[in-house]
Amino acid sequence: MKTISIIGVGNLAACLIHRLIYSKTPVKIQLYDKDIKKNTYSRRKNISFSIRIDSKISKSDMILLAVKPNKFSSISEGLSKYIKPKTIIISLMAGLKINLLSQSIDTKNTIVRVMTNINARYGNANSFYYIPRKHGNKNDKAITNFLEIFGECEKVKNEREIDKLTALSGSGPAYFIFFTEIVKKVFKDFGFNDKKSNKLAVDLFFSTAFTCKESGIDLKKIRNTVVSKNGTTQAALTTMKERKLEDIIIKSIKSAFKKSIEIGKNN
Repeated sequence: MKTISIIGVGNLAACLIHRLIYSKTPVKIQLYDKDIKKNTYSRRKNISFSIRIDSKISKSDMILLAVKPNKFSSISEGLSKYIKPKTIIISLMAGLKINLLSQSIDTKNTIVRVMTNINARYGNANSFYYIPRKHGNKNDKAITNFLEIFGECEKVKNEREIDKLTALSGSGPAYFIFFTEIVKKVFKDFGFNDKKSNKLAVDLFFSTAFTCKESGIDLKKIRNTVVSKNGTTQAALTTMKERKLEDIIIKSIKSAFKKSIEIGKNN
């Protein structure tokens, strides 16, 4: 990969750009976004920025579609004009099916659906990708090499799995942070200042996640090492169960999956 174009410089794209820069990946990056305020990379020699898709995009070995799903139709025509046959197109857009993308761009190029998350910024993302069988495995190595810049990656069997992973891995960091914010609030309620509460909450979740990952032990077994019969931890977990916190979380994540399906049907 010598040249990569990213269309839509939102929060996720910013994470990918940050990782590409600081991993010193030897690639030229072309950015496209209608909002000129997104051009915060003008001082970097290997990054260009444009407010509209132009002929320069034809030099791309890979194009990342990172616009909001409802904005895709406004860029598809520009891609049709300039895209070259061997360019790999990666869609980061939730819900939009490959058949729709292919028809809208009017192309036979390899189109890949990818689900990643903001952890890509520091090389800790779990990314998942799907390629239709008709394209075979010829681009697997290029796609894997690219996604591994941002962390681990895995190929999935169908687009349905991508939709499920959108609700879990794509949105997952927001769920994790939301719960961390709740614990931070309790630290503040207990009298710690905002800065200290933030540090305590973040450190708690970071260190616990690290323990879970490094130990390789089943999560329930790790949890049970903390819980003593009739102790403080059991008191908290009992209240969570009585309030059906587990049901609420499961229903919430399934609503995200349902939304991903709806986006695909409505675009």
